[in-house]
Amino acid sequence: MIYGILQRSPEAPDKIFDYVGAPYPEGFQDVRLNIVFNHTEVEEILCRGYEDGERKAFLYLIEASMWKREQDKKSGKE
Repeated sequence: MIYGILQRSPEAPDKIFDYVGAPYPEGFQDVRLNIVFNHTEVEEILCRGYEDGERKAFLYLIEASMWKREQDKKSGKE
């Protein structure tokens, strides 16, 4: 079950992962049970949670910010 986006892991503190999840149906119980992974590792979406205009606007801002960050990396500004 995914419950967060753009997360770091204690095992890889310099890397940002697309998602953080927890076992289903238990959900979050302890940070040591977190599972971090990227979009490319998702094979199937079984259920999408609540989505509204506010969430869509938030995701748009996140995507724009990540795109700018990548552009800054490429141009040496970061």
